[in-house]
Amino acid sequence: MKKSILPKVPAAFALFALCSFQAPADTIKLKDGKSIDGTIIAEDASSVTIKTIVVGKITDNRIVPRSEIASLVKKTPEDDAAEAVKKILPTEDFLLPSAYNKIIAEGPDKFLATYPNSKYRAEILELKKSLTDEQAQSRRGMRKVDGKWLSGEEMQANEYNIQTLKVFREMEKAVAAEDFRGALDAFTRIEAMGRFSLSYPKAIELARTVLATYDGNLKAAIKAVPQKVKEAETRLANMTPSDRDAAKAEREKIKKDFVAKIAEEKKAKVRFTSTLDTDVGSLNEAARQVDAEMKRLAALNVPALTERSAGYDRVLKLIGQKKYEEAIVRLDEFAKVTKDASNDPAIKKQQESLKRLREESIRAGQQQDLLKRTQPKPEGAPAAPATPAEPAK
Repeated sequence: MKKSILPKVPAAFALFALCSFQAPADTIKLKDGKSIDGTIIAEDASSVTIKTIVVGKITDNRIVPRSEIASLVKKTPEDDAAEAVKKILPTEDFLLPSAYNKIIAEGPDKFLATYPNSKYRAEILELKKSLTDEQAQSRRGMRKVDGKWLSGEEMQANEYNIQTLKVFREMEKAVAAEDFRGALDAFTRIEAMGRFSLSYPKAIELARTVLATYDGNLKAAIKAVPQKVKEAETRLANMTPSDRDAAKAEREKIKKDFVAKIAEEKKAKVRFTSTLDTDVGSLNEAARQVDAEMKRLAALNVPALTERSAGYDRVLKLIGQKKYEEAIVRLDEFAKVTKDASNDPAIKKQQESLKRLREESIRAGQQQDLLKRTQPKPEGAPAAPATPAEPAK
């Protein structure tokens, strides 16, 4: 059985997914203390049949003898709907006020309209209040980033981490959809843009898990190629001559398009190239790429990289607090002691930006001081002490 590696999906994304997917509604509690979640599809005097989710969309019908059952808990549509709405929190990062409108309308408002006298009414109203409070924060220009609310200035100072986090969220969604190449492509982008970000160590850990699963899938696909080819030939043999010619032409077109696609990917230096389930060469090449990447990532010291990311994050926090002098010192130290940091484009850009911010801050302070010294004094205000004249030389 394939092991699931699905990460926690952002709540808003999960809510809309649940609208089109029926969650397990019933629970069989066994006498040995275990439980089976699923949907009860049949019952008789001796047994209960429950449909369970194995992984993804794969289900299994399990027959449970009544002699093993302690109790049955059957959920109503109202229970399922309430459970789906409760999963809205915590909400996704970076949500705009308009996004909250949709979540509230399709979540708590829809539930309360459908079940106005629900036993869950108080919980759903409290959840809606949390959402409206978050929406108010968003309307004030704040944004939730990795569960924390940041101002516009803090967002600007922390843009490096934020942009990388957005790609990491793409990576998580690709994994949830079992799009392993998409997830690995996102990881490649994270390495290119944010090797010193807080998301990078997390991305390495997720990439390692993705690679292990993808490697298993590729090996299974390689093993299955002879059987797939045999089945394809059998289907061709059972076709009429005209259908056979059309099928062969379509197969040749697929091969030609695939060869062109691989050529484009290699030209673009794509790290993980596409595969065709009947082309053992492409599957072997993908397996080689995955094996090389697994070995490369295994050699990375994630705890050390996590500490490195925390060091750079401390610099970004100083920038957000407008402590530019200290930030410049800390960033220069970071660049000196951190491998590859001194040549990293993002670090160089940050150093230049910091110097500019410091100069702007100094000019703003000088202008403020000048304004204070030159603006008219209110009547009756004590005159400023005269500056002593310098002695003649």
